[in-house]
Amino acid sequence: MRKKLLGGIFLALAVAFSLFNVVAWEQGRRASHILPQHPAQSGWDRALFGAYTSKRKNDPLPWPAMRTKVLGWQGSKLDLVVVEKAKGAPLVVLLHGYLDNKTLMFPIASELLSRGYSVAIPDFHGHGDSEGWTTSMGYHEAEDVVAVTRFARELLAPRSLAIYGVSMGGAAACRALGSLSLTADALVLDGVYDRFANAVAHTARLQGLPVWPTATLAAFWIGQGGGYNAFAVDPAQWAKGISVPCLVMVGTADNRVSVEETKRIFESLAGPKRLALIPGAGHAELYDHFREPWRESVLVFLKAYLR
Repeated sequence: MRKKLLGGIFLALAVAFSLFNVVAWEQGRRASHILPQHPAQSGWDRALFGAYTSKRKNDPLPWPAMRTKVLGWQGSKLDLVVVEKAKGAPLVVLLHGYLDNKTLMFPIASELLSRGYSVAIPDFHGHGDSEGWTTSMGYHEAEDVVAVTRFARELLAPRSLAIYGVSMGGAAACRALGSLSLTADALVLDGVYDRFANAVAHTARLQGLPVWPTATLAAFWIGQGGGYNAFAVDPAQWAKGISVPCLVMVGTADNRVSVEETKRIFESLAGPKRLALIPGAGHAELYDHFREPWRESVLVFLKAYLR
């Protein structure tokens, strides 16, 4: 009798674990594979498996610009917009976040152009007007960062160059500078997760799901579907190899990245660094809704390190 009971419990646990893996696999597939259009979904499907992801179209350019294609990760053709303010002007490469596109960076680009900086704004592979239908939450996107930064530097020959990354864009910049030998004169990280596994955990909490096993399994399957180890997407670890001056920013009301996680990146950085905690700000909204604190942090920092 006892053996049958234990066998039944074991079988129930095995079935439950298998079901969790099926759900997590589908959640991971939807999070990492981007569709041309967003399909219709029922409420239960969205609640159980998560939303499908689709490419967002870019808005029309708000200023005259050069638009070109650059080969990024695995030869993907990346859509890149470059605006040269003046010959030799300092250049800022602007990197958007997960499921966004270069349009997100247009307001910041306009601000920087008005201050005398040139800008380069790519769509990561799988986003906006670039080729591809997958995302790796910053891991493979780091190769896109290397490609567009080197292209823009060779094209414009700026006196100095900074990289500004929001969320996943900042994670990609951390790997590019910390592990892939890219060079720059300054780096700005805006709402960047310290580890991708923690970002998934925040998403699970927002959806009312348990972090374990749901978020842990989802992170595992996201990586498996993209051909990489999602638990190795670790900006705090990559930051140890970054010696360029860095400004690290986060809003204190950010529900995707905590202040404590931001401080882990900050503490890992090997070079000169500044930390800006913006009271009341949420995720990826510092410039749009907290413009003056943003200016006091970003513009002062860039002026100090870009000549």
